[in-house]
Amino acid sequence: MITLVLACTSPGDSAGPDSDDSPALVDSLDSPTDSSDSSDSADSGRTGRTTRDRDRDGWSTKAGDCDDGDPTVNPGAPEICGNGVDDDCDGLPGDCSYVGDLDIAEHSYELRGVGESDRSGRIVGSCDVDEDDDDELLIGASFADDLRGRVHIVDTPVTESMSLVHDLVTLSGPEGEGEFGGALAAMDGLLLVGGSETSTVQDRAGAVFVFATDDLIEDRTGDDAWLVLHGVAAGDHAGRTLSVADLDGDSIEDLLVGANGADLGDITDPGAAYVLAGPLTEDTTLDDAVVRVHGEALASWMGSTSGRGDVDGDGVAEFVVSEYAANEGGEDTGLVVIIPGDAEGVIVSSDMDRVVGKYLWTGRGLADPTDMDGDGYADLLIGSPAADSWHANGGAVHVVRGPLTGTRQAADAWATFDGSGGDRFFGDALVAWDQDNDGVPGLAVGTPYHNTNDTLTGAGAVYLWQTVEGGTWTADDADARLAGYTEGQQVGRSLAVVSEGTGDVAPDLLVGMFHDVEYSMRTGARLLPGGGL
Repeated sequence: MITLVLACTSPGDSAGPDSDDSPALVDSLDSPTDSSDSSDSADSGRTGRTTRDRDRDGWSTKAGDCDDGDPTVNPGAPEICGNGVDDDCDGLPGDCSYVGDLDIAEHSYELRGVGESDRSGRIVGSCDVDEDDDDELLIGASFADDLRGRVHIVDTPVTESMSLVHDLVTLSGPEGEGEFGGALAAMDGLLLVGGSETSTVQDRAGAVFVFATDDLIEDRTGDDAWLVLHGVAAGDHAGRTLSVADLDGDSIEDLLVGANGADLGDITDPGAAYVLAGPLTEDTTLDDAVVRVHGEALASWMGSTSGRGDVDGDGVAEFVVSEYAANEGGEDTGLVVIIPGDAEGVIVSSDMDRVVGKYLWTGRGLADPTDMDGDGYADLLIGSPAADSWHANGGAVHVVRGPLTGTRQAADAWATFDGSGGDRFFGDALVAWDQDNDGVPGLAVGTPYHNTNDTLTGAGAVYLWQTVEGGTWTADDADARLAGYTEGQQVGRSLAVVSEGTGDVAPDLLVGMFHDVEYSMRTGARLLPGGGL
C-alpha cells in the first residue's frame, strides 16, 4: 500500500559514494563462470598450446577473452560493479543485476518479526539514526501489541539474517490502538513516526510522534516523544503518510502529513495533505499547517501516499501526494497532486498541477520522483495496483516525464509497465533503485499478491529492471523476479532504498513482507544487497 524512500539526506544521495572512489564490488549473480570448468576451457587457449594469450592471463581470444590486452578482463575474472567494463566477458559491462526467476530467500538477509500478528514490514525505511554516517534500517510493525504499534531500528551493516528481537532500539506507540509505525520520515536530526489510528485529541484523529535521534540510545515509547503533531478531527487518520523536503528553498526542511480520512464540509473522507513549515519546535495540531490540500470527492482519500522531488525543474523540491480513489479520470481512477513551495491556505486538488489516472487506484503506489530518462528532470513514478489493463487487478506502473506542470494524463506516460495475472497488485510499492551504483537508476516494483509457481497464493514478489526505457512493457520483461517462498507472505508490500545497509558502496533494497501464514504473520523484511550476497 505504501512506498517509502526514507533518508536523512536528499533524494539522490542515497546511492552512496561514486564507485570510482570506493572499493570495487564483486558481482556474484550475473552469469558467473564455473571455476571447476574454467581451467579446462582455458587449456585450449593458453599461451604455448593452440593460440596466443597476449596479456598472459590464461585466456586467449579463442577461449573467450574479450580484451586480450588487459589481463584483468577474461571469462574467469570477477565482474566489478559499476565500472562500465565487461570484466568477465559475458556481454554485460559492469552489470550487477539480478537475472531471471529467483527465490528471494536465497539472495537476501532475513529480518524476522517478533510477535504474532505484528505484521512487521508493512512499512520500511532507513535513516542514519545514530549519526555514524551509515543508515540504520527502520521496520514498522503497526499491528504489534494489539494495534498499539512498534518500530524496529536495526543497526548496520547487516551481514546475516536475524530476528528483530535483536534490534538496536525499539519504539513503541502510546497505550491503545494507534497503529504507531504506519509511516516514517526523518528531518534535521528528528525521526518522525505516524500513528494514523491514534486518539490523542479525538477518536482516530491520528498523530505524528517526533523523536530526537540523539535520544534514541535505548527503547522509547510514544510518551517519550520530543513533540507530537495532532490530527484535527475524529477520523482524520493523520500520519497515514509522511514526506520531508525543503519546499520553500530556505534551507530548512518542511513536512507533509497525509490525513486520508479528513472531511471537507459535508463531503466525507476526501482526505487532506497538510504542509508544516520547518523547523518543528513544539506540540501542535495540523490546523497550524501553512497549506492544506483537500480531495474533492466522497472517500477519494487524498493524503494516502506521498513523495518529494523537483518535478517542475525549478531547482526546488515539491511534494507529490496521491488521491488514489478520485474520479476525475473515471470512477476511482485516482490522481497525484504536485504541491509547490508557493502554495498556501486551503486548496482543492482540482486547482493544483496533477497527473490524472487511467486505471483504478492511480497513486496508491508512489515513489520519490527520480530522473529515470537521464534528461536532468525528475520523473514521477506512479503505481496503479488495481489496474485491469491486462488482467483484473494485474496492476500497472507509470513513469511520467518531468518537468511536470498543469494537468497530465497517466495514459500518456513515457513508460508504462503492466502486471500479469489477476489480483497481483503490481505497483502497490515501487522505488527507483540504482543497484549497481553506476549513476543510472533502475526500477523495483512490488506485487504483494503474486502467486509463486501458481501454488503459493499471495507469496508476493519484487520485479527488477536494471534500466528503464520508454514504451510499454509487461512484468514478463523484467530483468529479474524475486518471489516469496510461503503462502500469504506478501513480499513487496513496501520497498525502501538503503545506503550501505550491508557495508558496501552499492545501495541495497529493503523489502517489506507484512504477512506470513506459516510464521503467524510476524514476517518482517528481507534486505537485498545491491552487489549480491
